[in-house]
Amino acid sequence: MVQNLNVTFDGVSDVARLPGQSDVEWFSKFIGYYSVYHDGTDFFRANADLTGDGWTIKTLRFNGAGSNKTTVTDLDNGAGRRIDFLELGFNSDVDLISTRARYIFGWDGDKHEVKLGNQQDGSTFSINLYADENIVTTGNAYVHHIGTGGPETSAIGDVIKIGSGGAAQVQTGHGDDRVTGTTGACGRGSRPATGGMSSRPARDMWSSSRPATAMTRLSWASAGPRRSRPAMARTW
Repeated sequence: MVQNLNVTFDGVSDVARLPGQSDVEWFSKFIGYYSVYHDGTDFFRANADLTGDGWTIKTLRFNGAGSNKTTVTDLDNGAGRRIDFLELGFNSDVDLISTRARYIFGWDGDKHEVKLGNQQDGSTFSINLYADENIVTTGNAYVHHIGTGGPETSAIGDVIKIGSGGAAQVQTGHGDDRVTGTTGACGRGSRPATGGMSSRPARDMWSSSRPATAMTRLSWASAGPRRSRPAMARTW
């Protein structure tokens, strides 16, 4: 069995939630808190379409007790749309053309895929995804931090593609991780790589010392433990 939720955020129309839960209203194109949690054992599929312009959601959350997937899609390139905190549950597919998501978080499921488009206004502070497989593609907006990595026993590997807006820091976990920028490969995770890169299994970190269209190679450095596991850091 599958529990579906299909909603549209347009800055005007009330937004439904699950049966028995009240709709959420906009107040002058503002929603402070929209949260849906499915507590049944059925697979929970949430599909959120974004349209309109000039609206803000402080917190947008989808999750459930059982397996679930969240799909968030920009239907157009409307200006001035902003989500301050976007929680994606265990699995997700996010495609944002112009909507600015300041902080994106995905729990430890099977796969997260997040794509930020090339008509973004303003930066993204952090993208944190912890499924077995995580794919992140950024666009014209600057991203301060990207952190990914699934459990050591099941991680497949992550693919991070940095767009023209650049990124300050990318930190990956277990698995075969690949980080590329607009001018080509920036680094590789936990298997041997060419160009003098380390092949040590590690929680790896690539970072730029300043905003740039592609990350710049700097030097090796160490980092403290993260999530109670020893970590090494790779800076770029």
